[in-house]
Amino acid sequence: MRDAFCGGAMKFFRIGRVAGHHGLDGEIKVRPITDNINIYNNLSHIMLSVDGEVRKSYKIESFFLQNKFLIFTLEGLEDIEEAKALKGMEIVVPETFLPGASSGEIYWYKIKGSSVFDENGRDIGILYDYIESGGTDVFEIKGHDGILYLISNNPDHIKKIDAEKKSIFINSDGLVSEEV
Repeated sequence: MRDAFCGGAMKFFRIGRVAGHHGLDGEIKVRPITDNINIYNNLSHIMLSVDGEVRKSYKIESFFLQNKFLIFTLEGLEDIEEAKALKGMEIVVPETFLPGASSGEIYWYKIKGSSVFDENGRDIGILYDYIESGGTDVFEIKGHDGILYLISNNPDHIKKIDAEKKSIFINSDGLVSEEV
């Protein structure tokens, strides 16, 4: 699941973050933040954003996977100092580049801001953010009581997600205060 932001009328989605430079010739190291790494195979350019604003675009000359990172060679980016300056920028793509969600999958932007209810119908708060933890994503809920709560996105804790009605039903046994 990924978050979206709007650039004018077009929605952009974060699919990676520049982790730093690679080598001395201006290559960059990107940490993918998408479950579908194949999306990179369909790109001829990458767009880089800061705080939701697209700042730069580069034509991709080549890229390869190294450990958990993608190493990019970009046209016009030829020295280490230029590459270092891109660290922290996000790789974004327009909504039209996203593949259709598979059965049982939901894009993050479709459920962000959903109301969260426990098994008794009590309104806990609003789905605020998520944390990728490697195995199971963790949802962050902004409670109406001002407390931030965490709950793992697994069938024992998340009972139902209704993206159309923007509601999520949980088992409160899995709810943990971030203050712990």
